[in-house]
Amino acid sequence: MVKKSADKSAAFIIIFLLVIPLSANTPDAEKSFSELKKYFITRPGKSFDREAYSFLKKFPESEYVADVRLMLADNESDTELALEKFRAVVKYYRYYPHRDYALYRICQILDLKSGWKELQVESLSGIKLFPDSSYLFEFKFLYITSCIMMEEYERARNECLKITEKTHDYTVLSRTLFLLAEIDRKTTGNSRAYIYNLRELAAGFKSSVIYPSIIFKLGNFYENKNDKDRAYSAYSDIIKIFPDSPEADMAL
Repeated sequence: MVKKSADKSAAFIIIFLLVIPLSANTPDAEKSFSELKKYFITRPGKSFDREAYSFLKKFPESEYVADVRLMLADNESDTELALEKFRAVVKYYRYYPHRDYALYRICQILDLKSGWKELQVESLSGIKLFPDSSYLFEFKFLYITSCIMMEEYERARNECLKITEKTHDYTVLSRTLFLLAEIDRKTTGNSRAYIYNLRELAAGFKSSVIYPSIIFKLGNFYENKNDKDRAYSAYSDIIKIFPDSPEADMAL
């Protein structure tokens, strides 16, 4: 799940670079920024940082300053420094149209670092600040995850139920029901309710991006129940059908 989120972020920043429109900057700033976008894609790392900071020094009034600072944040390998840079974009560029993405990346990093309390605060901020964002459901799922990890199960369940009442989107529903099943497991153990929800998910959401996770959870359930044949069947399906998924590596 983490890898998929990271891949999504990488895809976004590349598309974002390609569609940034040219505006009323000086010709030199336009040319430098165009070259900088190419540099970000072809030569990330310290080399890009040098070019980016050079741009900020040369063109401090450019309309692309926030774009460059967002690229610097995405280029940062140190998670603490990356958090600082993304937070600066959110804080200091109030009218920048990609603040929602910067906040989403903050939440992703906090999720990776298991910073559940901070994640709860930041994801809730994303829900309130960006109700029309394409990342709205990501903020909601990260908020629910933080609640689960802090054992606030009733709050997590209520947030899931709110989502099911307001959307019929296939992917969103599958992820929401998966989280509800996880809440059942946390609160009731490997109960009938938990296995029932997993089987319903497996039957009704075969095209969902989280289907490998569903099958892996089923395999894990059967393994814990010492039902070796069903566990083997579930793990084998993952390896055969989704060989490149993280779940396939865990199923080996």
